[in-house]
Amino acid sequence: MSFIDKLLRFRAKPHVGKKQTGEKPARVVEVPKKQDAKNVVISPRKDSGRASEVLLGSIQTEKTARGTKDENSYTFAVSRFASKGEVKEAVRGLYGVTPVKINMVRVHGHPVRFGRTSGKQKDWKKAIVSLKDGESISFASSD
Repeated sequence: MSFIDKLLRFRAKPHVGKKQTGEKPARVVEVPKKQDAKNVVISPRKDSGRASEVLLGSIQTEKTARGTKDENSYTFAVSRFASKGEVKEAVRGLYGVTPVKINMVRVHGHPVRFGRTSGKQKDWKKAIVSLKDGESISFASSD
């Protein structure tokens, strides 16, 4: 099979079958009424299950330990597509603390070689999360 035949095989074919008559009904959306700001109670968000997809793990090295001790900041490996807002919600949901500041760092993968074969490690992202004074995160080990 030639290359052009493969391309033509995936071309969209016209719809064969029932003809649709009429239009689809419009979607009805209810608009919430405006409320006074004084009467609104903001409840804490529940973890939607996305936190484990955003936070991949904590990074515990000598350098991050200095940040934990001096600046009350913790370092996490996060998804490459995570934003600061998603990281904030994930930390709030998993550890019950509110981050004050979040710094994101995109780390490029290093080139590696195995004999004659050369390659590259994956790119990844880390988040440095700063907390208020008095708040802390404890990483309990399962050993």
